Amino acid sequence: MTYSGLSIFFGDAEEQLFENSARELVENLIKQNCVYYKIELETTKSNVYGEAKRKTFSEPVELVCSIAAVDDDVYTEAGLLKTAKGDIILGTFDSYLEELEVNPAQGDFIYYNNKYFEIYDADVGKQGLDGYYAGDRSWLRRILAHHVNESVFKGE
Repeated sequence: MTYSGLSIFFGDAEEQLFENSARELVENLIKQNCVYYKIELETTKSNVYGEAKRKTFSEPVELVCSIAAVDDDVYTEAGLLKTAKGDIILGTFDSYLEELEVNPAQGDFIYYNNKYFEIYDADVGKQGLDGYYAGDRSWLRRILAHHVNESVFKGE
């Protein structure tokens, strides 16, 4: 068995303690709420480019998470520079999403602070980012979304 990152020093019990403590902080103290809209791909008709003017959604789900605004430029996975002003980063936990039976994906929407945001990356924490629990645990999930006009969400 190979150990890396924090698993050199901590085991499963400590990992569970860290996750429970972090969840308690987010759910009981930070308490930022947003509404998650999952696109129903089976009932949403798209054009030849894979775009859909009218989207159908599953029942909206309220999420409790930490939400941060982005005021910097960011780089995409391909290394391209993307201006991210107006973007948000949602921080949540895989176990929390599993309890709600929610699996955010690219193209889904978030409603927060009277604005709509389209998710462009929902698997940041799963990729084992350096600096996030030493990169060897995947219980933290960061979801990146950019601001869109309400007309994009409503398909007008």
